[in-house]
Amino acid sequence: MLLPDSKANDLLKRVNALAGVESVKDNLALKRLEQEAKELIKIDAIHAYAALGAIACIKRDASGVKDYYAKAIKLSPSNLLTIANYSISLFKLCLFNESRKYAARAYEVSQHSDLNSLQILIDASVLTGALGESLKWLAEWDRKSPNQSYPMQVDIKMANTILRHNHVTDTDVGRFLNLAYAILGQKGLDVSEVIFRTFDDEVLYQVKVCADVDQITELNFELADTLVDAELVPMVSCAVTVMYIPASVN
Repeated sequence: MLLPDSKANDLLKRVNALAGVESVKDNLALKRLEQEAKELIKIDAIHAYAALGAIACIKRDASGVKDYYAKAIKLSPSNLLTIANYSISLFKLCLFNESRKYAARAYEVSQHSDLNSLQILIDASVLTGALGESLKWLAEWDRKSPNQSYPMQVDIKMANTILRHNHVTDTDVGRFLNLAYAILGQKGLDVSEVIFRTFDDEVLYQVKVCADVDQITELNFELADTLVDAELVPMVSCAVTVMYIPASVN
């Protein structure tokens, strides 16, 4: 998370320190930080709401994230740190379409200088199926950071080659992924991570889901049936595979 030069800086640093702790959702320290953030509203409402949004992200409370960041952005619509941190929180919750939208807004506000937002733009574009667009942002990354090769660069370029060869568009891949995400949303299942890579002549998305093995198997069968109904077989499935895997798989 990006930090402001303000009294909220220390609070946000302490929130960040708890972000990677697995057992922190109901942690007493997190509750104390939440109380501090609420008290800070009287002094620095913008960053207080942003801190509350970040805390909601740790708790995996998507509605809380959206509510608090909306309040922060309403108070300062062009605040780069708030918009960028919102896109990061949305990305952590695997809400990639919304994350991509706010990352693009943050990158625009930064006058195309914020590499954190550019990174979210690249990754969120990939994970929403906009692989052609991700290639455009990747070229931007290469111009802005020529000495730092992007981690997914090889897979992004290979994926675009595979899609072109099979006449599959970004729209097709986006439909496929949206169907996969929608199935989980309808069942109230949480996505913990999405892994993207290329394998031989295939673009592979592995969606990590907080569910047991039997439920994962049923979900994959349901996704296959949904693809047939949506007439995405074999047009897209010949080049792209989306599969659910348990969140516990490394």
